[in-house]
Amino acid sequence: MVPMSAMDPAEHHPAPNPTPKPAPAPTPSGPQQQRESLVKDAILGFVAFFAFMSVVQATMNLLQPEPALWPALLALVLVIATVALWRAWKSPNTDTGADTGTGSGELKRSLFTL
Repeated sequence: MVPMSAMDPAEHHPAPNPTPKPAPAPTPSGPQQQRESLVKDAILGFVAFFAFMSVVQATMNLLQPEPALWPALLALVLVIATVALWRAWKSPNTDTGADTGTGSGELKRSLFTL
């Protein structure tokens, strides 16, 4: 028999339990889901409003004697952002698989796949 002092300390002490996996986050339901949907709609409306106004500004800029390039570029960026947000949030490809598109917002695809 081997004396306890000659044994490896790890042999007579049990291994600690591995850390337990955290529980999955609960999916929002009821008022929380409605609130998230309203926040997304508000953000989309905000971006869409400024995209529309920038398109109007870019169009008015074309009628000037010397039109600038920046209004058209700003309109392009805002329209692309509006379309990307619309496709990401109104698409049925959200994490819940529901046809309403009111999941938690985790996307199954990239925002910029047009």
